Amino acid sequence: MVALEEKPNIEIRLLCILKALCVYLNEAPEDLVKTYMDADVGAEKEFEKVVLGVYIVEHQHADASDSLEDFGIIIDGIAVLQDLKHIPTGWALLLGLIYCLDMNSRKGLGCTFEFIPKVLMEVDRRKLSNKVQILKNKLHEHI
Repeated sequence: MVALEEKPNIEIRLLCILKALCVYLNEAPEDLVKTYMDADVGAEKEFEKVVLGVYIVEHQHADASDSLEDFGIIIDGIAVLQDLKHIPTGWALLLGLIYCLDMNSRKGLGCTFEFIPKVLMEVDRRKLSNKVQILKNKLHEHI
């Protein structure tokens, strides 16, 4: 993961926060965000292993200020949305797809995809898993 000081833009900070959320919930951040170089010919083969997540394609010799080559959403091994220009827009679309397709119960990143809509977006706040409830309580202690 690139140090925040090297790329201080909001998109990189968002990715770091989401990866940190995965780590806190004992889930693998590499299952959520797949990063590839534009010269990586085997990248699309890797998509087949992804159940739900996003991919980022960067320029091989990219500078810290360079934009991404590609950013998209993968569901069941298929890139369903591609060439998204902004990471926050992509995340909003991913959350919409999760909610519309009722994909909250997917294995691997279940707590992460439970936390974001139920706690941050306050959608369907009925029953939370223990991990998510504990994190929610800790966050409310500091408000």
